[in-house]
Amino acid sequence: QEQKKIQQLEEAAKQLHDWASRADNKSMHKRAFAMEKRIEWLKKTEKPFIEKEINAKFKEKNFSGKDFIVIRNISKTFGDHQVLKDISLMVRKGDRIGLLGPNGCGKTTLINIISNQVKPDTGEVRIGRSVNFAFLPQIIKFERPDLTMLETVRYEMEWSEDTARNRLAAFQFTGEEVFKPVSALSGGEKSRLKLFLLMQHEINLLILDEPTNHLDIASREWIERTLESFGGTLLFVSHDRYFITKFATRIWDLNDGRITDYNGTYEEY
Repeated sequence: QEQKKIQQLEEAAKQLHDWASRADNKSMHKRAFAMEKRIEWLKKTEKPFIEKEINAKFKEKNFSGKDFIVIRNISKTFGDHQVLKDISLMVRKGDRIGLLGPNGCGKTTLINIISNQVKPDTGEVRIGRSVNFAFLPQIIKFERPDLTMLETVRYEMEWSEDTARNRLAAFQFTGEEVFKPVSALSGGEKSRLKLFLLMQHEINLLILDEPTNHLDIASREWIERTLESFGGTLLFVSHDRYFITKFATRIWDLNDGRITDYNGTYEEY
């Protein structure tokens, strides 16, 4: 809006100077000079803004006391490379697990198996009856990328336009932004929109694959603030040391197909 105003003033000042020269009118020149001073001021001034706090929370479902996730004797091979070797683990209520390891070691494969996106060659994952999980993959895809952000939310949640706009506004999706096609959104915007949709369901386990990868600083901070409001169990893959330090209270370190399970923070590990 500011750039449009500057452009309008520049055109108006140029026109006034032109008219003033033809009519030899000093007062019109003065008006043009006043406009030019305002243009300079607009170009120099950096306007501060205060970002609205996110006031929406996850809809969380309680675990029953006995429910948990059991990973038993999981193995997975791709071609000649065995990425997971007879892994047995348990996810407990309230865990905040950071899954670490070098690129290509099988981290994404393991969480895809846990979230039932991929079948293991051997072993099984048993999920307790009261466990409701949501999965935020590294590459975000939408069923209808041709729809706008607002249409996507209405399509998936079956909300009225007013309800969809109000709930999007609580997550800082406002104004003309909600009319952008999903296909035109940045990586950070897609992650934010997907996380917003996941938060509309009652969940108590959130699984994330590289949630801050390739995001701009504002989107990273948005996701971090949102996750701080989540009181359930968290399992995430990350290479981001700041993110791991901030959220992990348990470490799974995957190397050579096997996991070192450490009950403690990243710094302690």
